[in-house]
Amino acid sequence: MRAQGINVIGRNGDHLAITVEDGSGTLQRVIWWRADQEDVPAEAFDLAYTVRANTFRGERRLQVEWLDARPVQAAVPEAVLEIPRRLIEDYRREPHPETLLAPWMQRPGAQLWAEGVTLPGARTRLELEPGPVLILWTAPPGPEELATALQVVNPQEIALFCHHPALDEINPFLQQLIGRVKYALSHKEGRIVVPELAAAIAHREITIRRGLAWMEAHGDLTLVQEEGEITLVARGGAKNASALARRTAELVALLEETAAYRNYFARTGVELLF
Repeated sequence: MRAQGINVIGRNGDHLAITVEDGSGTLQRVIWWRADQEDVPAEAFDLAYTVRANTFRGERRLQVEWLDARPVQAAVPEAVLEIPRRLIEDYRREPHPETLLAPWMQRPGAQLWAEGVTLPGARTRLELEPGPVLILWTAPPGPEELATALQVVNPQEIALFCHHPALDEINPFLQQLIGRVKYALSHKEGRIVVPELAAAIAHREITIRRGLAWMEAHGDLTLVQEEGEITLVARGGAKNASALARRTAELVALLEETAAYRNYFARTGVELLF
């Protein structure tokens, strides 16, 4: 493989979309999560990757995700791994993970990070604090959210589960979003704290903002003011068909990106996640 083009993607430019070419001249777009441009090999390389199929507007397509690469014909050195100062128990493929949760919850200082689901003792990303044990129940919406949680908690032990909150399709996402916006209009004078809403429904903040823009284009509300983490909305508005089509495409793309990361999180090796 050789890299023929690199595009920076993601809200903070933390991910790469790389066009690679194989020996027969075939081109393929590959997503590399949490990568820097300087890490892309300049010469020919062998690529380890995973492939996921998805459907967008009736068109079935493949998303290829970068796992690792090494130079072609390079000598393979003896593996030297830095042992992390964490104990990670991987339960992602357990058929009945609920039975394993209770013993972890009884550990001193254990915190259960779960979003978009109802579990006793669950905390969102905003409620985490430094502590020795992190129980990671739901798959995070993106690598930034995972990195922030690990930085905040700095756990010595991690129980790794991978429950999917099932909110990455546009209809269930909008159902949750609209319900919470209606509550804000009725009880909080239309004041929405974007990070809180994102944590409540297990998504990234940028997806929440695009969802609010979708609701405005749909005529459900008017965005009165956006200042930092706070968005003020008012009831009612005018439907804009062209804006709605654009906002729908933007929202679906963000939801698909989150779904792709959750699938990556479910399958990839622990050493690549942490």
